[in-house]
Amino acid sequence: NLPATLKSSLSVDNTTELRFKNGAGIIAVSAEGKGGLRSFTCSMLLMSEYAFAENPEELKATALASLNNGKLIIESTANYYNDALHKEIMLFESGRIHLNYLFFPWFEHKEYSSEVESDMEYDDEEKSLIERYNLSLEQISWRRSKMAKIGRDKFFREFPSTLEEAYRMTGNTYFTADDLKYVEVLPVEATEMVFLQDVKPDDRYSIGVDVAAGVSRDFSVIYVLSKTTNSPVCIYRSNVITPVDLADVTMSLSQKYNNATVLVESNNYGATVINELKHLGFKRFWLDEDGRDWLTTSKSKIQMFEALKEEIRVGKLRIIDNITLYELRSLQVNERGTIIIPQNLGSHGDNAMALAL
Repeated sequence: NLPATLKSSLSVDNTTELRFKNGAGIIAVSAEGKGGLRSFTCSMLLMSEYAFAENPEELKATALASLNNGKLIIESTANYYNDALHKEIMLFESGRIHLNYLFFPWFEHKEYSSEVESDMEYDDEEKSLIERYNLSLEQISWRRSKMAKIGRDKFFREFPSTLEEAYRMTGNTYFTADDLKYVEVLPVEATEMVFLQDVKPDDRYSIGVDVAAGVSRDFSVIYVLSKTTNSPVCIYRSNVITPVDLADVTMSLSQKYNNATVLVESNNYGATVINELKHLGFKRFWLDEDGRDWLTTSKSKIQMFEALKEEIRVGKLRIIDNITLYELRSLQVNERGTIIIPQNLGSHGDNAMALAL
């Protein structure tokens, strides 16, 4: 767009590259391309739709290696809660990385407005938006029309007002914002043992145990709930405790909380915990209707989480700690209908599993 006297002539001009005769250039490469970012250095790099990249951590690493102290720009619409973009924003908000974070709500784009019908009436949500963001009636008219065309859920993802709205109901998220509308977040530190309530002599308690190997990878989690309030009273979390030692902690917590019934997932290392508890003389096991220990399969996992979702959805289980809620919001359903944990979560949803158990 420069005047002809200033414009540099091109040596390459195609759909993926502009190359000037002075050596400067602009190229486009696919994030799916093998080694695409490793073959050059650049002064500025834009990664588009970062939240949808298949291997975002690797993509970011190769991008930074190519930049040579240049400027990196990451942009994307939301994919699912705790996707790659969301993780970057959370790191920024916690002060762990120093970036310039920009969020663009739909109503900042002046072209998103349309003619208002003379008899148009506004619901409570629309009135709230007008008051909160000083929106015009033309903007509300456009919003209503667009929402009717693409659906409410997709509108929130593609045209959010806030970051929270962008991630309220996106992708294949298992728990939607409406499912969690009654939840009160209980802030806890990521320490090994958290006591949240004193033991009450007239209360009954239940314990769910998700077992890991204790080799500094996944966490073993013991989740203790009050049966009176349906609230967490104690959470134990460690990725270094052995299954045998976990049995000791489980038995101790059961005794502390009025001989609480314990449900240990019998998969893999869980069988070791169950056997060790039996060796210690422990008998307060939860068993299924056939008198067997719980075995998590693709079918029983859905049964387990559907029961948990219903308790949360109707407000019966209202108080959830921040670590567990973070994992619940990250759960997804794949194309086969299986509940899965995103690979970038950093865990296998161990708190969420223990709560569901």
